[in-house]
Amino acid sequence: MSEWWRAFWAVILYGLACGILLIVFAMFPGLGIFKFVFSLGAFLLGLRFFRIYEKWSTRISFILISLVFFIIILVPLTAYLYAVKPELLPSMP
Repeated sequence: MSEWWRAFWAVILYGLACGILLIVFAMFPGLGIFKFVFSLGAFLLGLRFFRIYEKWSTRISFILISLVFFIIILVPLTAYLYAVKPELLPSMP
């Protein structure tokens, strides 16, 4: 597999994993202090990715793809939770 394809799939998979970890951190306040483990996991995953891939374009792509996956998962998850069990949604302070 060429280096370009390897970097492409790494950006997609690392971005998906980071997006999911950030979703769990942001959407479930009932986890208490345990939710910060997911934030730390996303941070460490980003550090690992940055250590492996040193090109700026790959790093920026990783950040953008993580945000895209975060938003793509956030909208349907919010709609689903609103329809099924609205009390699971984070409340406004």
